[in-house]
Amino acid sequence: MKTANRTWVIASLVALPFALSACGATTYRTPSQVPGVIPNPQTTTTPTDPTDPTTPGTISTTASFSVNGVGGTQTTWSSAGRISISTDNLLKVKITAGQAGPLTANSFTANYSCVSYIVTVNGRSVRTKPLLANGVASSNCADGVAEQTINFSDRLSAGGDAPTVVISEPRYDFYCQIWNSCQTYPNMYYSQCSGFSYSNYNLYCPNRAVYRTHSVTGNLEITTN
Repeated sequence: MKTANRTWVIASLVALPFALSACGATTYRTPSQVPGVIPNPQTTTTPTDPTDPTTPGTISTTASFSVNGVGGTQTTWSSAGRISISTDNLLKVKITAGQAGPLTANSFTANYSCVSYIVTVNGRSVRTKPLLANGVASSNCADGVAEQTINFSDRLSAGGDAPTVVISEPRYDFYCQIWNSCQTYPNMYYSQCSGFSYSNYNLYCPNRAVYRTHSVTGNLEITTN
């Protein structure tokens, strides 16, 4: 059985929109029907992240970013107009997760433990591994890493335009935190846990698309020649 790794705070004791049906019986909802939970989008991305840590280079610039989930006010972050990247044969992007939460949804408040992003450069997209918030290990994110470096040098050409780095479609383990709390304290959180049954682990864990009003942050380190 999964165990909680965070202390949960119930922000409100009001009944949730998805908690009870009109007749008082618990109503099962799929993730797409639960307010704030949307299915992970099917995105065509490069499944691997070609990285060559031995390639020489110089850290040319750093940046911090913040993005919302799909449907939010800032669903993408672009380096265009923010930082200058000048290179035509070497481009490595190192990415780390930023400070986590706390975030609130459906009367639960928690920090997410890990987050992943899609990083796109000149038409090629890579979904990062789960990146540990503040580099801190979590049982929710068994395959999480503190940082990831992706080599986008294959997207460059001599004399080409300056490359642009775009961050989008973040995912986090926030709803898995709710699922964990519902398994550990089912009586305490009964009305809030409709749909978060033990058998529904794969619907909420290990991560889901970030809710549109939630913001997740991260940091970039750009290496060029």
